[in-house]
Amino acid sequence: MKPSIAYQQHREAIRRIVECHRARNPRVFGSTLHGRDSEESDLDILIDTTEETSLFEVVVNFQMPT
Repeated sequence: MKPSIAYQQHREAIRRIVECHRARNPRVFGSTLHGRDSEESDLDILIDTTEETSLFEVVVNFQMPT
């Protein structure tokens, strides 16, 4: 599945996960943003951290359903 399709299907779940870890403003960048993604592409997401954010926790605990 192309990341752009996965992102559209899971957009709200991504937002909830980011908020759950006290981060904010998830944004897509890279090939998905520019409409050049393929099934081999990854999904690049940039988030804004806060003083309460544990980026390690976000990365380790994030697993998007397939």
